[in-house]
Order: sequence, then C-alpha cells, then structure tokens
Amino acid sequence: MVTKNILYDGTVEINFNDFNHSYLKDGVNLASVTGITGVIAKPALIGWAVSECVKYLKDRVKPGLSFDEVQLIDIFREAARAHTKSKDTSADIGTVVHEFVRGYIKSEHPPMPVNEQVRTSVDNFFAWELKHGVKFLTSEQVVYSKKYDYCGTFDNNALVDGELTLIDLKTSSGVYDEMFAQLAGYELARTEEFPNELYKRRGVLWISRNGDFDFVESKFPESALKMFLGAREIFNAQRFYRQEYFKSKAK
Repeated sequence: MVTKNILYDGTVEINFNDFNHSYLKDGVNLASVTGITGVIAKPALIGWAVSECVKYLKDRVKPGLSFDEVQLIDIFREAARAHTKSKDTSADIGTVVHEFVRGYIKSEHPPMPVNEQVRTSVDNFFAWELKHGVKFLTSEQVVYSKKYDYCGTFDNNALVDGELTLIDLKTSSGVYDEMFAQLAGYELARTEEFPNELYKRRGVLWISRNGDFDFVESKFPESALKMFLGAREIFNAQRFYRQEYFKSKAK
C-alpha cells in the first residue's frame, strides 16, 4: 500500500510504501531517519546476544550428559539463534503494546489487552498520562527535510505538563543513544516545515516487555542532532560507495 503525503503547503509530495517501508519523492528513494540512525553502533546488543546464547547452552548442556556429533551441531546451531527467538518474543509483546497505545492516541478505542505483561505496560502508560496531564495533538506525522533530503515518520506531538513535546514510542529492552538521534532527525525536519512549532521537550516513551515504563527525555538535544547529522554523512557515503561499486562491477 502506498500512501501519499502532501507537505510544505502542497509543494512537496512524499509517497510512503508500507510494503518495504520506503519513502519516494519524484520517484526517487529517500534516506529515512531510521535508516540513517541504523549506522550508529549498538554495542549493548552484542552483549545481550552473547548472554542469550549462554542461557540457551546452560539449559541444554548439563553435567553428566553426553552428546553425539549431530546433536552437538544442532545445539550449537540453536545457541547461535537464541537471541533471535528472544527478540521475536519481545517484538510480539512490544507490537501489541505499541498498537494499543497507537490506537488509543488516535481515538480508535481499542479493547483492553488480556495478556498480563501487555496490560501492565498499558496501565503504566495511563498512569503517566494522568500524572502529567498529557494531551496528544498529532499522531504519525511524515516529515521531510528539504535541506538534508531525508524523510521519516514520528509518533506524536503532545502537551506534557503543558509543554509542546515530541514523542517517539519505543518497545525495547532499553533506551539507547540512537533513539535520541532519531528524535533529533524528526525535530529538525518538522521545524524546517513548521518554524513556529518550537519544542520545549522531546523524549522516548519507553514501554518494555515486562511492564517497565518510563518517559526518557533527550537531555542534550544539540549533541543528539550532531549524532544524527554525523550518521547521515556516513549513511550517504556508504550508499554512494555501494552504488558506485556495483556500477564498476557491471562494466
């Protein structure tokens, strides 16, 4: 499904392809905020993946047990995939929470979830909303930067404690640097189109798979913007290199 988005008072048309999550302008694929921040190193994920592998081996390999060659190959293969299975489970729970909150914000009145972990996360979200008098203004807005030629879709504009706040909803194991770089990318493009829409706050609305909840603000937005723009330079350089490399291989 392709969605047409008209920006900058009708002067810019951005088409979003939901099938492969790509943005096109005048038929040309654009860089995206998530694609750009994807080049930022995520060392915490390496440690987590190793931990999941070790946990799997501890469950399968016990003192006194013996295994033949074929069984060992199977164990090692599954150990190498252990982090993907854990991630898939988290993603399932996270997707349900994200879809509920998304539907709630858009006044779609979704039914309360039955799953205990999901319900805990949703209850914590409601508690935060009430405590800070949150008023959601817009949801899932496509942004485009003419200056830097990239697109993205941020989750929400909201009033939090009466202050205009840019919010990105995340369901993950933690809050990481690149999430604040994403926020900076969204804010840069949004304020380019709407210069009078000045944000007082910006942050990650974080809901974990086990019910942990927090609104984590970007305390150093200037540094986050430098991180985003630096990642954009790397992203564009890598894309150029790949394109030129394959052109040379085709000759």
